[in-house]
Amino acid sequence: MTSLRKNANDPNWQTVNKWSIKGPLIGVGALLWLFGDRIHLGNALSASMVAISVPVLGFRAFWREWRFWTATALLLLVNVPVILALGGTLESWNAFGTLAFAVVYGLFALVVLSRVCDGISRNREH
Repeated sequence: MTSLRKNANDPNWQTVNKWSIKGPLIGVGALLWLFGDRIHLGNALSASMVAISVPVLGFRAFWREWRFWTATALLLLVNVPVILALGGTLESWNAFGTLAFAVVYGLFALVVLSRVCDGISRNREH
């Protein structure tokens, strides 16, 4: 968990962790969540898109690293069976259940990407 605290103090994270960047992302996520049925995106898909997008944007300093994008691609591959398995169930949940899914899945993505970025940072130091 020290890598999470270290990344929170990272100047690259702090340049992204602003309301001018977070606000539109949260707004788009909220619109997708609210109008997902009208544009035929399920709640599970909308919640998982937001849950993965926020950590990816947070670790912008690592976008040039192939290991970062490999980890992101693996997260997206894990995302497919999760959405297929929970799609129907998540549609019947209320808004708080969908939000809880997005938060838990986002934390999972954050921890995975944090571990990968911590490894990349250690390799850069050597």
